[in-house]
Amino acid sequence: MDAKSVLESWWSPLAAAGWGAWTLDLSVQSRGLTFVEIRSIMVATALARAVEPARAAPAEPACHLYAGLFAAAASFLGRAERHAVEVQCAAQGHATCRFVIGPGRQIDEAEGWRKQGVSADDIRTRLSAAPVAAPAAKVTAANLFKKTPAKK
Repeated sequence: MDAKSVLESWWSPLAAAGWGAWTLDLSVQSRGLTFVEIRSIMVATALARAVEPARAAPAEPACHLYAGLFAAAASFLGRAERHAVEVQCAAQGHATCRFVIGPGRQIDEAEGWRKQGVSADDIRTRLSAAPVAAPAAKVTAANLFKKTPAKK
């Protein structure tokens, strides 16, 4: 079974329970990265409704639980530690919530850029343009989130 099918099967019951409809992008998996975009995330929707019109949106993304779920699923499937960060949040007024999953170093960079005000699209571009550490492998459930070798 391919990686996308495995992940779609994992997310399907969560989507049915109201956790949001996602778009999974494995196009840069050769770089150890996966991008996820979710519409109608219940946490962000609830926060957006709770914020009074006179108050500003949250300064930080709010969907930490989702980032943790993605990191855990990726780590389990790939048998290597993976991290995830939300780089865009609907609770802050965006149309969707967007996440990046990958090796800790790259995710730390993405979070740093987000804190500096870099847009989710620009973060994606920066991460996608980074040098590839190893040749691309066929995407399977076993190597979906394959650990990238550490630089020497």
